Amino acid sequence: MKKLKTKTANKKSLPPKIKGEKTVRITGYICGTVIFLMFFSYLLRQFVFPEGTSPRILAVLVSACSLLPLLIYPFLRKKTPRLAFILLCVYTALALFFLVTFVIHLWDTLLFPAPDASIDELDNGAILLVFGSKVQGTNPARPLAKRLDRAAELMEARPDLICIVTGGQGDDEIMPEGEVMRNYLIAKGIPEERIIAETEARNTIANIDNSKALITKMGLEDREVACVSTSFHIPRIKTLMRRAGFGEVPCFSADSPTPASLVFSLIREYCSRAKILFGN
Repeated sequence: MKKLKTKTANKKSLPPKIKGEKTVRITGYICGTVIFLMFFSYLLRQFVFPEGTSPRILAVLVSACSLLPLLIYPFLRKKTPRLAFILLCVYTALALFFLVTFVIHLWDTLLFPAPDASIDELDNGAILLVFGSKVQGTNPARPLAKRLDRAAELMEARPDLICIVTGGQGDDEIMPEGEVMRNYLIAKGIPEERIIAETEARNTIANIDNSKALITKMGLEDREVACVSTSFHIPRIKTLMRRAGFGEVPCFSADSPTPASLVFSLIREYCSRAKILFGN
């Protein structure tokens, strides 16, 4: 009799069930776990291939925020079940929004990318804008080498083209990316007079703004500008080039050197495209 009373008392002490709570909770746990695994693995990669302080901070924050609400939820539900459920719904909606938009990002970037422009359709004397990336000592890392190989291929096919190689010096780099890029192209046989180095930019927006200033300073505003970068980078470049006043520019893509680097680059690129939507 006492056991029956104890069980009845325990049932009365439990918070009431809320309609749809189980579905929302399961969805939230699945989405949160996927997001955590994505960004925690990205964080671990930073210790092998460091990309600076900002990506590391981003990975830590998103990893923590993806699981913390789910860990807090059971305790909050005991005190204020209705408020806990509302917060869980908000969290799940945000997590779902992230995953859906990430899939759209994959579709746009990886599964069905826009085809490269035709080199034969470029104007005479067009400018190739080659975007920088990480360097290792005095040599480009593999992703940047792929971009430069693509640029060299285009410039060999069209001797009238010139290029701007753009990239500043990162905290863990011993010389500006622009200088490394210029030296690499010269070693590939591209004449030095066809290469203009921009060595101050620290991000894609600065790559474009600084290169535009160089084009204006050199009186080359009437020339067509085309862009060269890794395939995952192209959609954001097109958006930023339109914002900078270049309009729809022809682009040429380079392959990612490894599947692993592509996966993590897609995560980073998604966050960069999200910043654009928020006005950054």
